[in-house]
Amino acid sequence: MKTQFVSLFLLSTLSIAAVAADHNHPDNEPQKPVSSVAEKVSMPSLAARFELHTVGRGADWFMIREPQRIVTFNTGSRQGEVWARDEQGRIEYTRVFAEDRKILDYTDGQLKTLHMTPNWAQLASILSPESIAKLHKTGERKVMGQRALILEGNVDGVRTRLWWLPALQLPARLERGRGKTATQLVLRELYKTPPAAWNWAEESVLGAYDKLDATDLGDMEYDPFVQKVMRQDGHHHGHDS
Repeated sequence: MKTQFVSLFLLSTLSIAAVAADHNHPDNEPQKPVSSVAEKVSMPSLAARFELHTVGRGADWFMIREPQRIVTFNTGSRQGEVWARDEQGRIEYTRVFAEDRKILDYTDGQLKTLHMTPNWAQLASILSPESIAKLHKTGERKVMGQRALILEGNVDGVRTRLWWLPALQLPARLERGRGKTATQLVLRELYKTPPAAWNWAEESVLGAYDKLDATDLGDMEYDPFVQKVMRQDGHHHGHDS
């Protein structure tokens, strides 16, 4: 059974893995493939608000990035996620369902059992080095006082246009596809630390939610909330089919 990161609403919507930056291209050499140097570039802590537009719908999509913790939240679905990494590189994953006032926890071992192999660099920068390597630099511009590389090309057969902030390892703008099926992500706010109102993953909030363990889902398949999660994910936990 193939398990997808369906809960990663942004990634599944964009159908793209992630992006790394290029610091080495001379300004006078457009249309060159962008080399991946993500592993050599530090990713500063930050908090960002994006506008996400897809198939006629719009929502705010938030990201809080810390050295060992990444939080995202989508105002359209009222769902979020928390990725936490320990010193040994083990990753735990919590899905937040604000509308239902529930959280769903996955340990590092459970993620591996479900064939979910998160890449921290990808989670932290939204897009993967493999994807950016397929794009070409066509220009530069300033966004929020930051240097942005304008990159274009096809990734997995889909037209992709990216404004990439090398210093922050973050997109300022990402466009995938054409016409009515196009998806667009645009950076609107950027902070070094999150505003107090961005508290979806704080213990003061999550402590009031019902907590479920991912291993329990297979025994709760008639529970309305679990059925909702299964429909969203497109598969049944604990059952090979």
